Amino acid sequence: MKHIFVRSTAISLVAALVATAPFAAPVAQAAEPAAWKDRDLVLDYFGFTTHYSCDGLRDRVRTVLLQLGARPDLSITSSGCLHPGGGVELFPSVKVHFASLQPTAAPASGEQAVAGPASGAQIAAAPASGAPLAAGPAATGAQLAAAPDPGVPATAASTSGVGAWKSVNLGGINGLDGGECELADAVVRNVLPLFAVRNVNWHNICVPHSASIGMSLRLDVFAPAPPPPGN
Repeated sequence: MKHIFVRSTAISLVAALVATAPFAAPVAQAAEPAAWKDRDLVLDYFGFTTHYSCDGLRDRVRTVLLQLGARPDLSITSSGCLHPGGGVELFPSVKVHFASLQPTAAPASGEQAVAGPASGAQIAAAPASGAPLAAGPAATGAQLAAAPDPGVPATAASTSGVGAWKSVNLGGINGLDGGECELADAVVRNVLPLFAVRNVNWHNICVPHSASIGMSLRLDVFAPAPPPPGN
């Protein structure tokens, strides 16, 4: 049986409509040379509004990583599981090993770019005090990791690739909704820096035990380029 999550409060119709609002189709971007960078992440989750089973947290984190363009061969394991039958957990945790695509071409002159942190971030998804979570990066135009990673070997055949910038709505259909604002906050603070992202549009007022109405998480991410038409 697949267990996802249980919320302490119901999500309002307004929040659901906002989360699934249509998002403008992205403009096609030119493909660029790229390389895969190995990443490691440990996510320890503690939330007040939404409670996950170990399988549920694992599935949600996997979905977010794949939406951001992580290589599909990622490995993710759960820990802190006191209910192996699928019940909700107080402190579920996931450990992930994955690869994200990084541009290897130098940024254009004058382009703002800030490299993300090294892999292996250890995080907690919500403050223990129960205070409302602070908003993430600036609501519009944030530049988190657009620069090519100097540690990425651009010539290794096993790690080379072709990438392009694409628009992603992590709060859209099948994405995180207002009841998952605590997990969304953890994604902004700890997952996005492990990818090359730009133009992060992050709106969130996360109050424990309440759905965040109007939560929005949209961004551009450097991900594998789609194959040419006809392939």
